[in-house]
Amino acid sequence: MKVVLVGGTPAEHAGDRGRTWDGRKDFAYSSYNYAIGLLRTCALADPRAREVTDIALLDFPVARTQRRLGEAELSAILAERPDVVGFSTGCWDVDLFEESATLLRRRAPSIRLIAGGPGVGQHAARRMRASPAFDAVITGEGEGTFVELCRRGFDSYEGLGGVVFRDGDRLVENPEPAPVVDLAAQPSAYLDGGFEPRADALLVEPSRGCKFRCSFCSWSRLGGGVRQASRARIAGEVAFGLRRGHGAVNFCDTAINHDTERLRELCEAITEGDPGHRLRGSAFIRHEALDEAQLDILAEHPFSELILGIESTHPRALRTVGKAPLDLATLERRLEAIGRTGSRVTLSFISGLPGDSLEGFAATLDWAEAVVRRLPEVVNMACFFWLAVLPGTRYEARAETYGFAVARRGTPYVVRSRDFSEGELVRISRMLQERVARTPRLACEDVHGVVSRARDVRDLEATILADPAARDDRRPPPLDGRRTS
Repeated sequence: MKVVLVGGTPAEHAGDRGRTWDGRKDFAYSSYNYAIGLLRTCALADPRAREVTDIALLDFPVARTQRRLGEAELSAILAERPDVVGFSTGCWDVDLFEESATLLRRRAPSIRLIAGGPGVGQHAARRMRASPAFDAVITGEGEGTFVELCRRGFDSYEGLGGVVFRDGDRLVENPEPAPVVDLAAQPSAYLDGGFEPRADALLVEPSRGCKFRCSFCSWSRLGGGVRQASRARIAGEVAFGLRRGHGAVNFCDTAINHDTERLRELCEAITEGDPGHRLRGSAFIRHEALDEAQLDILAEHPFSELILGIESTHPRALRTVGKAPLDLATLERRLEAIGRTGSRVTLSFISGLPGDSLEGFAATLDWAEAVVRRLPEVVNMACFFWLAVLPGTRYEARAETYGFAVARRGTPYVVRSRDFSEGELVRISRMLQERVARTPRLACEDVHGVVSRARDVRDLEATILADPAARDDRRPPPLDGRRTS
């Protein structure tokens, strides 16, 4: 049985080994769809699944405002002569894949079309009622469910936890949740699955889950706690990156310092895989948890980039996020202490938070600009992201309370809220663009630039979703399918 797994990578991040990091790009400067490689690896590790299925991977660069896959991408999928096509979705590309699946069904009605990932998993039944695109949706962590479907030859969804599927005109929701993955026992996409991504930075997952409760993130609501990959796997994957000529390793979990001993073990595994420290390393860290013991560990194993989620300096905004108010003097001393370890930091902020205001955001921006100028040897950059109300988050659960109106297609960016009118969000974008122009170590999301450059924003949602070619003479990069196998 031929199975094609389709993933998407934001076009601005999808690149080959020629794309390098210069300290003024965010950690996703070079990326790819890791999930589809891991799914195939898990299937290959199961004798029955490996016997029944032949799995191909297609990872397409897609533009933020793109409405569907192009003819080249659709043809690439059909050229594999698949029996099953599975889409790995994020919130930003789920609409694109849903529309593309509908087109595939018209051209090849016998293909079974399934989807998984955070784009569909949080509201699977609702999406399937609204659109006939998918035959089944895998919710939660999909590796175990995908392997079992491969074992069954995709002939039955009955009794599989975490699956919503069609049975004729009836929609069936299996009541049991998807199995929680034992990350320590999971095979490696690179070492066991033959997955060789064409990117400068290798993605490594040292842990999964989160013990914190940030309102903009769904991890703490998914259950399963924080689970760790084995030390041997991490060391092996880092060594793989070195052997294969990657320039960096991006550790893609919620934070590497949930636990001090685990931080020590991770850093020792990295050194085991790369004893000469030739690879750049990027990781998320909770600055609130840093103590002298963790700083001592980082001094022995410095990172090129430690990403700190500051979000805002406004106390009321931080309360809605689920974080304590900041003592900025303490935070700056903490940044200086990180700098003394030899690591550098990237600061992350969110515009449009509930509880914030124009004045509060301006104060956050003032502080960020001042700190990147005062600590140029410590701070790589300060990056501002537009608030998106992601599926399954506490912000989504309280959307009515906060008065959120969000973009109805693609990433659910906030276009209006109790605290910000459309005009005020436009003003924030223009304020950001002015600061970015004068301070190179400040950066903001593409959507801020789109809005700030628009001459007349009468409808913020329409401006965000408009084809960039209609706004100016820029063109998105070519969307040629990349086979990743």
